[in-house]
Amino acid sequence: MTFADHNLLDLIENLPEALFLEDMEGTILDVNQEACRTLGYEKKELLGLNVDVLIPSEESLCLPDQTDQPGVWNKPIETKNLCKDGTELPVELKGSIVQCDGKRRILITIRDISQRKSADAKLKRTQKRLKRALSIGNVAWWEMELPSGKVHFSDRKAVMLGYPPERFETYEDFTELLHPEDYDRAMEAMEKHLSGDANRYEIEYRIRRSDGSYKWLRDVGSITAGNGPTTVTGVVIDIDKRKRTEIRLERSEQRFRTLVENQGEGVAIVDEHLEVIFANPAAEKTLGVDEGDLIGVSIPDYLSSEQEKSLMEEVEKRKLGEKSTYELEITRPDGEKRLLEVTVTPRNNSKEEYSGSFAVFSDITERKKLERSRERQRQQLKELHDTVDRFQATTTEEQLYQVSQKATKNILGFDFSTIYLAEDQTLTPVELSCSDGDCSRSAHPIHEGLAGKTYCTGRTLWGDDLSEAEEAEPVRTGLKSYMSVPIGDIAVFQAASTTKGTFSKRDVELAEILAGHLHEEIKRIRLENELKEQAIRDPLTGLYNRRYLNERLTKETQKGERYNFPIAFLMIDVNRFKEINDRYSHQTGDKILQEVAKLLKNNVRSADTVFRYGGDEFLVLMPNTDGEAETMVSRIKGEVSEWSENSNLIDFPLTLAIGVSHWSTRQGREVEEVLKLADKRMYEDKRR
Repeated sequence: MTFADHNLLDLIENLPEALFLEDMEGTILDVNQEACRTLGYEKKELLGLNVDVLIPSEESLCLPDQTDQPGVWNKPIETKNLCKDGTELPVELKGSIVQCDGKRRILITIRDISQRKSADAKLKRTQKRLKRALSIGNVAWWEMELPSGKVHFSDRKAVMLGYPPERFETYEDFTELLHPEDYDRAMEAMEKHLSGDANRYEIEYRIRRSDGSYKWLRDVGSITAGNGPTTVTGVVIDIDKRKRTEIRLERSEQRFRTLVENQGEGVAIVDEHLEVIFANPAAEKTLGVDEGDLIGVSIPDYLSSEQEKSLMEEVEKRKLGEKSTYELEITRPDGEKRLLEVTVTPRNNSKEEYSGSFAVFSDITERKKLERSRERQRQQLKELHDTVDRFQATTTEEQLYQVSQKATKNILGFDFSTIYLAEDQTLTPVELSCSDGDCSRSAHPIHEGLAGKTYCTGRTLWGDDLSEAEEAEPVRTGLKSYMSVPIGDIAVFQAASTTKGTFSKRDVELAEILAGHLHEEIKRIRLENELKEQAIRDPLTGLYNRRYLNERLTKETQKGERYNFPIAFLMIDVNRFKEINDRYSHQTGDKILQEVAKLLKNNVRSADTVFRYGGDEFLVLMPNTDGEAETMVSRIKGEVSEWSENSNLIDFPLTLAIGVSHWSTRQGREVEEVLKLADKRMYEDKRR
C-alpha cells in the first residue's frame, strides 16, 4: 500500500507535525492545521508572511542554500519559533527542496520539542552523574588523531594498566601490549571502522599490564570530525569487574514520505465505522497480523466488551474534535493480550465532518508489567520492614506466629500455609492459614514429609507442582506451587497455592529473610522467658522465690477483693534442719529441701502456688480456700511421714512444722498481718 492509495492532502492535514511550504525567499505559501495549532495562528494569518517573523532575533535563519545541501534532510535542526502570543517555542526543524508546479520550493516540518528539551535537561544531569560513576567505575576515554596515530587519553587508561601516562604517545604503544590471540581481531575491528564497513570500533581484548599479567578491556570508539584533525574517539572499560553502562539515544531520521510508513510506532487510519483503511508495518506487527491483513478489519474485533465500551466513549470525543491519549487492551488473533498507548486525532472530510480517526500507538505491555512488578516489590519490602518492626514488639511465641502468618500471606499471596514447631522429635502445627476454611493439620515425626526434609537438611524446597515433590504428602488435592522454608533449627514454614508459578525466586528469598528474622525473635522471646524464670525461681528447689511472692500476692488479693473469696496461707518449716546440716552435711540438707519441695508440689492443688520462703521455710498460697487448708496440712504431714519410712537419707523421722492463716476482704486486715500470723502458728506447732 502507498500514499497514492489515500487522500494525501487529508493525511497531511492530520499529521502530528507542523508543515510549511515556502518559496526560495522564505515566504510562507501553505501550512497544515498542526502548524497553526503549534504557533497559535490562523492559517490566513500565516500565509504570505516571511519566516523570519517567526524566528527570534538571536536564532539563525535556515537559508535555502543550506536546506539544499545533501544530507540536511537527515539532520534535524533544533531552533526556536515565535508563537503568536510572543512566547518562544523550542522546535526541531527539517527541510528539503521540492518541485511544485515546476518551481523550486522549500518544504519545512517543525515539531514541538519543549517536552523533549525538559527531558534533555534531565538527561544531562543524568549524564553528569554517569560521568562521576564512570570515574568511580574505572572507565577511561581516548582519542587517536588520523592519520598520524598520535593518541590522547585520560590518565586513568594508563594507570589502570599500571603504567605512567608518558609511556604512551602513539596507537602502536597500546597495540604492542595486546595479547597475541587478540591482536588480529582488534586490528581488523579498527580497519573495518576506518574503511566505513562498520559504524564504530568495538572490541573486547586482553592487554598486558606492567606486572606482565593481562586485563580484559572493552574498547569502543568512532570517527569524529570537527574543525581540527579527524580523530577516532572512544572509551575503554575494565570488564574484569564488569560494570556496564549503556546510553542509547534514538533519533528519528526519516523523510516526509517515510514518516508514517517506517516509524517504530504503529500508525493507522480508521473510518467512521472503526474499520481500518490504512496501517503501517509497525501497526500490523503490534496487532499480530501479516502485511495488508489489517485493511477492512473492525477495531472492536480486537476488544473485549468492556474495552469496546471505552473505545466508543473515546470515539464520541473525536466527533467533538478532541484529540486524546489513552490506554487500550487488545486481544491478538493468536490469543495474546497486549496493552497499547494510543494517541488519536479526529479526521474530518472536506466538509469538516467527522470521518474517522488518525491513530498513533505503541505497545506498552512490557513496560506496564515492569511497573507492576516494581510496585509489588516495593509493597513486599515495605511489608517485610513493617513485619520486622511488629516482630520486635511481640512478647510471646504465639504472637510471633500470628504476625508472621499474616505477613507472609500479604507478601507471597498463598492459599494455604502452616508453621510447624519442632518439639520432642515431632513437627507440630502451631499456626495455620487457609483460603477455604479447612485448616486441619496433624503432627508427624521430625524426619518425615516435605517439612521433615526441610528441617533435617536446613534447606528451602520449592517448586511449581507439589504432586511432583517426592517427599510431599499433600493433605488436599489441587495444590501446585509450594515452598518449604526452615526457620533455623526451631520450626518450618510452608506455603502452597493452587496455581502454578505463584512463587518466584524473589518470593522464596523474601520468605527466607522473614524466616531468619522470625528465628531470631523466637530465640529472643525464649531467652527472655528463661531469664524471667531464672529471676523468680529458687535454683535449689525449682520453687518460686520470695521475689515472685510479692507479685503473686498482689494479683491474688486483687482477685479476692473483686470476687470476694478468701486466701489461705501455709507457712512450713523443716524441724531439726540445723541438726541435719550439722550431722549429715549441707549437701544432705539441700537434698532434704529438694525432697520437701517435690512433696509439696505433688500434693497441693493446681491453683495453689508453693514458694521457698527462705532457708528451710516454705509457703503455700491457696486462693479461694475455705476449710481445705486443714485438710491440706493433714495430707502433707501424712506424705512426709510415709516418705520418712521409705528414705534412708537420715536416721530419724522427718517432720514439718505448719502454721495456717486465712485472709479475706471481710477481715479488714493487711496480707502482711495474716502472713505473720501463719508464721507465729508455725513456731507454735514447732514447739509442740
